[in-house]
Amino acid sequence: MYNNQRYNQNQAEEYVVMSGDNLYQIAQKYNITPNDIITYNNLDSTTIYPGQVLLIPTQAPNGMQLFPYTTKKNDSFNSIAQTYGVTPEMIKSYNDFNSLLLAPNQNINIPLAKTYTIQQGDTLDTILKKFNLNLKSLIELNPQFLEAGQVINIR
Repeated sequence: MYNNQRYNQNQAEEYVVMSGDNLYQIAQKYNITPNDIITYNNLDSTTIYPGQVLLIPTQAPNGMQLFPYTTKKNDSFNSIAQTYGVTPEMIKSYNDFNSLLLAPNQNINIPLAKTYTIQQGDTLDTILKKFNLNLKSLIELNPQFLEAGQVINIR
């Protein structure tokens, strides 16, 4: 049903359209785009009706939870990424940005990173295979030196 694969089909929330609602308002509430709602629900137009039940996607295709965040003055992709333990590229990939700059009071999705504690005997190869990662992704998620006992981001 949802071809974009930005969200997981099985992770959706029902929303009952209220009088006066429009797709833009609903999308803003859930930090997604109106097109996400249109595509996810196979709508033929942007017209919605009171009482209509819409499915709102709430989780990414890889199972990563998305956290709604409203930007503040002086926020940057780097500062938000560092706060939440993800990369700026991950934030960009889960949002539709028209600009490379963030504005205050902008609603965005932040993918919540999954972590793994490196065990004694783990090798780079075993970590990559265990989590089906490539080296580039692992380095982007964890630019620091990896060692036993360290908690690393894997998604």
